[in-house]
Amino acid sequence: MDRPEQDKQLFVHMVAHSHTEMAFKKTPAHYYSGTRQDLQHASVSLILDNVFEQMIKKRWTKFTWAEIKYF
Repeated sequence: MDRPEQDKQLFVHMVAHSHTEMAFKKTPAHYYSGTRQDLQHASVSLILDNVFEQMIKKRWTKFTWAEIKYF
């Protein structure tokens, strides 16, 4: 979806998070749900929910996610 002509200014939506460290201190399920905050403050679901909420409001935005799960 293209942005309106009068609104061609570049907007950058920054998510204050670098990576999720999946399975480093918590299980992947704990990282996603945000449980076990005693081990580490991490909630992947909140990160994704907030990004998607903004993307729905601003349909022209793009999002890239890369994560590796080690076994």
